[in-house]
Amino acid sequence: MKVYIDFDDVLCETAKHFTKLAKELFGIDVPYREVQFFNLKKTFDLSDEQYEEMMIAGHLPENLLNYEETTGAADTINKWVDEGHEIYIITGRPFNSYEPSRKWLDEHKIFFEERPIIEENPTYEELKEWYEKSGMPLKKFFNTSGMLYKQMNLKDKLPEMSEDEQLKLLATDGMLVKRPLVVGEDFVLTGFREKEWEEKIRG
Repeated sequence: MKVYIDFDDVLCETAKHFTKLAKELFGIDVPYREVQFFNLKKTFDLSDEQYEEMMIAGHLPENLLNYEETTGAADTINKWVDEGHEIYIITGRPFNSYEPSRKWLDEHKIFFEERPIIEENPTYEELKEWYEKSGMPLKKFFNTSGMLYKQMNLKDKLPEMSEDEQLKLLATDGMLVKRPLVVGEDFVLTGFREKEWEEKIRG
């Protein structure tokens, strides 16, 4: 089985770290438990300039290496590796964050295969195979909470597109694809729902 796992807010507590950065940089205090939006610009009510400054700060090596591991992430992933599953870490982090991100994974002893989703986004053929195997609506493969999805106004555009057009669109940019993603021999899961993952992976 192939399991594609996102880095931020799956392996590590990225949003929690950004709440600290927002307070340090701009004096904006939003407790982590009150973070309601994937869009951090909206969460902290930032200007374009503030958002850019925070993103730069958040991807500095000294900050990336201090991200807190999500409880149980390493143990769970390494257990899956031991059971023979292929684990891929996928991320949309900027290229200059590669080395500290890799170092973070090494320090936390997480074993994996690499797949930078921006440079190696899922192909049309892969997406078509996963979609047909999943039995789910194609919309389930779109990262509907992502900024690119919203910037492209896909909520309104997708209903007017054919399935083939949607698959071709998904294949143009890895940031449009829902994560995490599990590809088994006879099933596909998108998004993390603990009970469903346990049932499928454990059989």
